[in-house]
Amino acid sequence: MNEQRNKMLKYAVLKSRDNHAFVHIVILLLSFDIFFGYLFSGNLSYVILATSAISLFICVLISNEPISFNEIKISLLVISFILIGCLSLFNSKFLETSIKTTISRSIILLIGIPLLKRPDYSSKVIKYIFIFSSIHAFSTLFSYFLPDMFTNNVISNFPESVKVAFISFSARNVYSGITNQIGRNAYYIAVGFIIVFSYLVSGMKKRKYFAIAILLFLSASMLITSKRGVLFAIIVSCFLLVTLDAQLKRKSISQRMIKLAVAMFLLFMMMVLLMPETASPIVRFVAGAGGDITSGRAELYLKAFEMFSEKPLTGSGTAVFNAEYGTGVHSMYFQLLAENGIIGFTCFILIITMNIKFALTSARKAIDIYDFDLLKYLYFSLMFQIFFILYALTENAMNDGFVLLTYVVVATIPYSIYIPLKQNTNSQRIIIN
Repeated sequence: MNEQRNKMLKYAVLKSRDNHAFVHIVILLLSFDIFFGYLFSGNLSYVILATSAISLFICVLISNEPISFNEIKISLLVISFILIGCLSLFNSKFLETSIKTTISRSIILLIGIPLLKRPDYSSKVIKYIFIFSSIHAFSTLFSYFLPDMFTNNVISNFPESVKVAFISFSARNVYSGITNQIGRNAYYIAVGFIIVFSYLVSGMKKRKYFAIAILLFLSASMLITSKRGVLFAIIVSCFLLVTLDAQLKRKSISQRMIKLAVAMFLLFMMMVLLMPETASPIVRFVAGAGGDITSGRAELYLKAFEMFSEKPLTGSGTAVFNAEYGTGVHSMYFQLLAENGIIGFTCFILIITMNIKFALTSARKAIDIYDFDLLKYLYFSLMFQIFFILYALTENAMNDGFVLLTYVVVATIPYSIYIPLKQNTNSQRIIIN
């Protein structure tokens, strides 16, 4: 009897490992799609997303794991937002565009639901994201220091749209790397920066100075993209994470803020001396003073508000603004109001609020049981969510599938990890592998 039970347990463990290995492949595909999806045809990207969503749901059904109350709440909110988007189709003047965008956005959001039950993916997804982010950072600095070699040996192998973009941007002394947009490039590098910075704040001791060197490498490559919105979101999220860390660990907030401000200033001055182009985002802020510092975004916001005022409750339909004006709103919040109305806007804000609140709660529990190894994962999720909220103020975070998919994957990290309560003095971190 015992022998039969041991065989059953062994089979269950092997089956679980196979299941986890399959999930890791799916996570790798999603991460690759985030960072290199612009090189694919649109149909291939849709196939990757749809296949990943179906595969993850199947894995969850096979695992038959219990669902927590928090997971039920966030899942219901996500499904509600998807249904609101579907109902807004009845208002759309550009039905074909709205249907296409609604389907792709819904698939991305649905991917997050099975990830809530995958406690084995956090370290993997962070590893993949960091590697892919570093590739973009390296290519950006490569194009800066060795432009001719980069053009002849690297960029010449990429699609025509990437070649044209690189030539156009480099002529203005800004760098798109191996992407087709400086904004996309800056975003990719920023995600890697968030990983390293959040690890340092969490209390990383091993290879600390190596991590700081990597942070400088990522900072320099991000700055020469000249994207002000990304820089603003990164700086503010850095200060907010340090503030939250000080509060959670009951340490002096003002002291940490001063240290961070001084360190940032000194490092920035050092980078400007070595690479003058790293000052380009600040130069753009100064150059815009007295004029339209929003680079035309203010006019788009007014148009979005006009669209919102026509149908304030339900909105004018998903993707209608882009179809009508040929450009995104460049603000996720104005876009949600214009296209999905107060109902859709409120639902998505509730999703964001619940995710960040749960990340904070999980971080507090990790600190209570002195698990600073786990804390680095939670701080990464927390900092990225803060960054996303700020980034979405001036960018098309809902239209850009790679941004929304990153948010969905990273925001689910705290849900996928179980942390014991402090009352149990013998508590240990529990992650199912």
